[in-house]
Amino acid sequence: MNFIFSIDPDKEDQVTQLLEALLELGVIEDFSLFNEQKPAPAFNATASSGKPDPVSVFDLAEQYRDLVD
Repeated sequence: MNFIFSIDPDKEDQVTQLLEALLELGVIEDFSLFNEQKPAPAFNATASSGKPDPVSVFDLAEQYRDLVD
């Protein structure tokens, strides 16, 4: 399952750190920044096929976004 989301350019480093942490935990298999143009960089993240439930990746990202907004 892939998730694609745009971010606030000022939060790019924080979102990258979050995705790196999710990668280390095995929640996602990989991620990439695919739109480096400002004002809306976008990431693509691939959820792990194992546990936790891939939907939780999106929920966690939403919660993190709320924290950094």
